[in-house]
Amino acid sequence: MFNGVNAAEETKIMVAEQAISSADSIDSLLQVSIGLAIVLAAIFALAWFVKRVVKVNTAIGGAFKVISILSVGQREKVVLVQLGERQMVLGVAPGSVRLLQILDEPIEAPSLDKEPPSGSFADRLQATLNQRFSS
Repeated sequence: MFNGVNAAEETKIMVAEQAISSADSIDSLLQVSIGLAIVLAAIFALAWFVKRVVKVNTAIGGAFKVISILSVGQREKVVLVQLGERQMVLGVAPGSVRLLQILDEPIEAPSLDKEPPSGSFADRLQATLNQRFSS
């Protein structure tokens, strides 16, 4: 009978240890969840703050326009920009932006108000193909 009492006590001790270890794992999970929530809240707060600061700086963005971009290589471009009344031609490459020319006379930006060509796409495609193959 003594062995039966020891086995019952050992079972109770093992059940109690498992309950304590599961409580520890729940506490650990709770700590990790709270930490994650704090980090996510900090990220959202920082994003909100940056968004507010950027809105203040966009007031001068209306005076700066990119008028035209010409790709002259795989990663190199020539860019025509307008800052106020002055137009500049810039050379842009990875890690480098260089002033190529300041224009004395501004270049007119291409108008986007042009009417689209009349006729359906199929008609225009057929006319273009006829011109290419008849020549």
